[in-house]
Amino acid sequence: MLPRWELSFYLLASVGFHVYSFYEVYRVSREHEEELDREFDLETSTLFGGLKKDPTDFEWSFWMEWGKERLVWLFLGHMSVSQVANLLSRKHKPWILAVYGMWACRCVLGTQGTAVVLIHTTIAFCVAQFRSQSLSWLCSLALLSTLRLEDVEEVKRGWYETEREYCLLQFTLTVRCLCYTSFGLELCWRPPPAERPFRYLPWMLAYVFYYPVFHNGPVLSFPEFVTQMRQQEQSPPKTSLSILVLGLGRLLFYWWLAELMVHLMYMHAIYSSASLLRAVSSWTLGGLALAQVLFFYVKYLVLFGVPALLMRLDGLTPPPLPRCVSTMFSFTGMWRHFDVGLHDFLVSHFMRHPLTELFHLSNLLQMPNEHRMVYVEFFGNFCSCKRISSSDCSQLVIVNFQWPTTALLFIFKVLVSFAKLLEPPLHCMFFSSSWAKCVVDVASCLCCFTTHFELK
Repeated sequence: MLPRWELSFYLLASVGFHVYSFYEVYRVSREHEEELDREFDLETSTLFGGLKKDPTDFEWSFWMEWGKERLVWLFLGHMSVSQVANLLSRKHKPWILAVYGMWACRCVLGTQGTAVVLIHTTIAFCVAQFRSQSLSWLCSLALLSTLRLEDVEEVKRGWYETEREYCLLQFTLTVRCLCYTSFGLELCWRPPPAERPFRYLPWMLAYVFYYPVFHNGPVLSFPEFVTQMRQQEQSPPKTSLSILVLGLGRLLFYWWLAELMVHLMYMHAIYSSASLLRAVSSWTLGGLALAQVLFFYVKYLVLFGVPALLMRLDGLTPPPLPRCVSTMFSFTGMWRHFDVGLHDFLVSHFMRHPLTELFHLSNLLQMPNEHRMVYVEFFGNFCSCKRISSSDCSQLVIVNFQWPTTALLFIFKVLVSFAKLLEPPLHCMFFSSSWAKCVVDVASCLCCFTTHFELK
């Protein structure tokens, strides 16, 4: 371990870099405030003494508008219904919350939007009954691809008066698709029941329509949700009150800090102005990058903190909140500790038993010598996952398996490039370009995901 004086020096240097780079962004924001106001329509706010606010971060503005308008009241309703269910009928609490989630969904997305979520849920449930992982993945990708079909988009836009209502439906369907995928794959890995094939349907509805995570996450896998709902413990009223008060205090502080950042530093507006980016100093550019990632961190402390607080009041254990990006030195840390729920979801559903069993020491020793070559640094990045524990990784052998994996990834990328080249012919074959775009989008997503997991 480094000496204390050296650690203190590094800490002071890091804080100094943060403060000076933020000051440079603040100075540029004040000097070019009128120019940015003309170009981006900065909002006048009374929150910080009349300072203008940068409204160009779409995600923050979008969720704050929805939160003030409806979501806060619906979350308060969920909390009230949950506490009443604890007192009156704890056994039926999941189904009570599912009914409330459907009602809240109808209040926000309308009857048509709720019907779309129910149709997607029904399709995914029926496909899951075949207990085929391939069919479950194809079903999830097909449901996800419908979000990019131009004809379907036009129909859904006709249901709503404003664009942001349509965007909320798109965001909701995207996040719910992770739920369909989790349920389908978990059902594939369970032994088929002797009777009542639809006995999992109520739990799937409770999982899909659990309202705190309905629109934006965080992600909680199906088995974790069911296990925690069945084993939830009744907290004393004083404990629940302390959780509520401390949680609200933290959320208000995080919200105030995020608002302060967009009032003092117009980082998103400056980032969108090419002429201004060419004129500012290197310190300002570094401050812009640092301010953006730290604002992203604080923003998700709020966006994930609200559902996490409601989950704790329901007796569930939410995924940990994001870790500060300034304390991480590699993207591996970002991958593990920023969106922990999504990380656990991807690892548990892409690295489930078929792969972990393949790479156990006992199985490796039974393989022929020419096949007993695995480069396990790939798994080292996922030791924090619940599905793959440190003991699992200790049983893996570090050997060399570079050329077969590299060849497979190369072939896959060639196929993706070929799919992109086929977009114009596909456009000619179909009546609109929406199907062609869907094919290329799905291939590109798979390519990005495969590149992320590429073995060194």
